[in-house]
Amino acid sequence: MNFITNLSSNAKEETTFNSILIIINRFTKFARYITVNKIITAKELAFVFKKYIISDFNTPDNIISN
Repeated sequence: MNFITNLSSNAKEETTFNSILIIINRFTKFARYITVNKIITAKELAFVFKKYIISDFNTPDNIISN
């Protein structure tokens, strides 16, 4: 799990995202790229993780974050 931050945002969009959350499965090398805001709380991160990862792949055995 890692972030790419300080990306330019599109002012025309209703919701602006300026970062990308990257989650990689070490076994399959499958990567999921999720747009998020640079300022994200732990509660919001848990919601995003549950929505995009746990709902599709079940709960992981371990999580490594840089």
